Amino acid sequence: MQLMYFFILTLIINLLLSTSCNQSSREPATAATNKREVYIENDAKIFPDSASVQLKWAETLISAGDTSKAIDVLLLFQEKFPGDTRILNALSYAFTLSKDTSAAVSYLEQSLSNNPNQPDSEMELAFLYQLQHNKNWEKATADMIADKVNQIRSSRGYFVRGVFESNQNQIENAIRSFDSSIMKQFTFTDAFIERSILLFEQQRVDEALIGLYKALELDRKNPDIYFLIGECLEKQHKNEEARNFYLQVLELYPSHQGARQNLNNLPQPKK
Repeated sequence: MQLMYFFILTLIINLLLSTSCNQSSREPATAATNKREVYIENDAKIFPDSASVQLKWAETLISAGDTSKAIDVLLLFQEKFPGDTRILNALSYAFTLSKDTSAAVSYLEQSLSNNPNQPDSEMELAFLYQLQHNKNWEKATADMIADKVNQIRSSRGYFVRGVFESNQNQIENAIRSFDSSIMKQFTFTDAFIERSILLFEQQRVDEALIGLYKALELDRKNPDIYFLIGECLEKQHKNEEARNFYLQVLELYPSHQGARQNLNNLPQPKK
């Protein structure tokens, strides 16, 4: 079963907005957020040569959904300081969000060329190779696991390791890696999905469903999640519930052949 891998990992800093305890003086969240953005933008203009300030401004733009402008900010700074690995890594992340995987790979390769001692960036590069179906991805992941296993700290790092272990048929190790990925980032939808697929293949359907329902809470527009839930329910002989999930798949993605085939194979409900 082929899964769609989405740029699903969030690495930006969550902006925490302080609010007054006095309800009468409390500002609406959107107003407070806009005011903070203005402050950070002003700092970026005052300190144009500060990498930390420019990164904060780019992160703020990404949080606001303006990834394109964030890329412009980072590219402008990168022209001044082309070897700054922090900017190169941020550009790679921003282009990943923009679904420009080729650009994301290019900037991350530059970053690692300038500073090879970046285990998290190596994990990220392996993940991007995987998205590209790049021939280098298995070697990059194998090298990462062999040399950096004790340095894995990121959610995506554990996820990449889990995918690699799954491909090597190291199922229990893969499940543990996906568990670690989820513990690092409880909103990482793909980790829930991949873990559930392995559990389903091991006939651990009840456990698989728990993860899939959590994934569905996080992403209600992903037809693969509905499809996998349908397969689990069908395995439990809950045919009508499975039918409903397959129909929801086709609502989201009418050309989904797996859902259509499973629907046709289900016994017709008794009249």
